[in-house]
Amino acid sequence: MARTAGTRWLPPLGLFLAGCALVPRSDLEESRRRERALRSEVAQLRSEALALRATEQNLTRRAVDDDRRVRELEEINARLERSVAGYQAERDRLVRDFDRLERLVRGGTDATSAATEPDRIKEFISTHAGCELLADGRSVSIPVALLFNKGSAELTPAGEALLGDLARVVADPKAGKSGLLVVGRVAGSDERRARVGPGEEGRLGLSRAERTRNALAEAAGLDPSRIAAAGFAPPTSASASGGSRIEVHRRRIDTGP
Repeated sequence: MARTAGTRWLPPLGLFLAGCALVPRSDLEESRRRERALRSEVAQLRSEALALRATEQNLTRRAVDDDRRVRELEEINARLERSVAGYQAERDRLVRDFDRLERLVRGGTDATSAATEPDRIKEFISTHAGCELLADGRSVSIPVALLFNKGSAELTPAGEALLGDLARVVADPKAGKSGLLVVGRVAGSDERRARVGPGEEGRLGLSRAERTRNALAEAAGLDPSRIAAAGFAPPTSASASGGSRIEVHRRRIDTGP
């Protein structure tokens, strides 16, 4: 019976072994060829990935260099802009100096010099928005925003040009014993910008008045000793409107008995 049972399993085993022998050799070769092709493709992809990574690093370095160059160019451009602004301010100053010299050479024979000072002052007021004529009819009030940078006693180029125009008005060769008084009046907002403490309110006004005096003397060819300067805060009712202002008054100079 044992021999019969063992003999019964021999045919299935034979069939199984016969099935393994049915795989063609060509298929095995094809599988190996495909495997080699895939490995070659993987190696190629790895090589391309390394090349892309190197390219990315190179582009990153270039971007950093380009950003540095852009910042350098921006700094150079800013310096050039400041230089151009300085050249323009110097040119404007030379033009004003030339105009002053030309007026002095002419000896004041033009129509503006022939007019009386009150008339010249009225014409100045009419052609300079924001400036005001004070009650005496011979004094001028000018908002500091037309002359100075905010919170400082530094004249702007536009402010220097305006004072050049005013100098032509007050440069009166027939003034005789009269001179000028320049008053700087400072409002609270300007005091805060300039960080003026209690008891020092007039310092900013005085600095502006002195700067105005020097500019007028230079532009009009006047002796600075004939122009007094003073600073006060807050503005008084002498000004037609509030706010920080510069006032230019005609005054008599005492020369003694």
